[in-house]
Amino acid sequence: MRPARRICLVRAIRVSALAILIGFLANGSLGDGATGACTGRLACIAGGVPAPITITAGGVGIRIGRDGGVRRVAIVRTVLPPDAAFESGGVWFSIRHRHLVIGRGSRRLWRSRGEFRSSRRYAWDQVGDVQVGPHALAFSYANNLYLAPLTGPERMVGHSELAVGFTTGGLYTFQWHRRLLLRSDAGSVLATIARWPFEVDLQLVRRSLYFLSHGKLMRAQGARTQPVGSVPALGLSADSSLQTVGPWLELVDDNRLVVLRSDGSPFASIEVPRTDGRPETISSSLVVAPNASAVAFTGASGDTPNPDSARRPRGTETVYVLRGGAHTATPVHTEGVEFKVCERGASVQWHGGWLLYDNSEGNVVAIDSTGAHRAIELSGLVGRLLRARDGVSAYWGAHPPGR
Repeated sequence: MRPARRICLVRAIRVSALAILIGFLANGSLGDGATGACTGRLACIAGGVPAPITITAGGVGIRIGRDGGVRRVAIVRTVLPPDAAFESGGVWFSIRHRHLVIGRGSRRLWRSRGEFRSSRRYAWDQVGDVQVGPHALAFSYANNLYLAPLTGPERMVGHSELAVGFTTGGLYTFQWHRRLLLRSDAGSVLATIARWPFEVDLQLVRRSLYFLSHGKLMRAQGARTQPVGSVPALGLSADSSLQTVGPWLELVDDNRLVVLRSDGSPFASIEVPRTDGRPETISSSLVVAPNASAVAFTGASGDTPNPDSARRPRGTETVYVLRGGAHTATPVHTEGVEFKVCERGASVQWHGGWLLYDNSEGNVVAIDSTGAHRAIELSGLVGRLLRARDGVSAYWGAHPPGR
């Protein structure tokens, strides 16, 4: 089974959780490792944490200061249409009064001049592949490609064609079972980048488009295309998938994981970690360390999920650090997990040499990747103060990554 990473759907937390938090605040209840220095706080983490950490569940949040003191914080929510669907980069879209609306964050960027009807309640049954560039945007509707300037009306420019992304050279698009194209912001075809067959794991990194074709990793920069790597030479099978890792690339199959720099040179290459002889599922995205010396990710192993069973499968999830030039990933923390049956996943975030790990089951841990300090287990605190087993989000500082 190919390693998979799924986006976790956040469950709503009832208002009663807020009342519980207020009760803790009023009573000055302390968590594990409480000290007098934290009297009057919700709780205290003995020894503190390397940087402030915010943990949220629904509309409720707590922040852990460097001194270990925990306090309640207001979570500012972006007000979006109820049927809004999200694309990459924080872009969202919605059909409002039969017009397509596209925005980013709290800002509406564009509204269609023509009508776009949805056959069901939600917009994403007809609309998708929304891409926003500096001066124009593109989207698909009923499998047709539309382009529009950010200040003007839309125009259909292609059939059975999807937008891949904008670069300084124009818009890359994909015609199913036909061609990869480069179009201008106005919609005219500037170049054919590749002809079928090629793999549809199309990835934009900075100003370049990467894709797999005939066993080669290809890079397109504007209309110019060149090979930058060989899949078989990297020890990977023809069934490999391509992902982005920040400014880098990841190639992975059932047994092997390779991280490449943007020029195609290998950063590190390993066998997928195994437990009891079976490859683990890579359960998070790979993230690059701030000094670009390592990447981190999680691997899950355990019972096979059964959607027809009321019992959650149990297993472990391990946080790994993969350093440049290494051929083995170093495990830095393992957590026992009662896995959600579907729509589950995990994430890791760097802060200097520390990692913040959280998953869809509510586990949250701060981990020193160098091993100089013990891991700081925050899962119990989350369970007591947020009363949330699922749908927890954790991040360093006051704002989520990307904001």
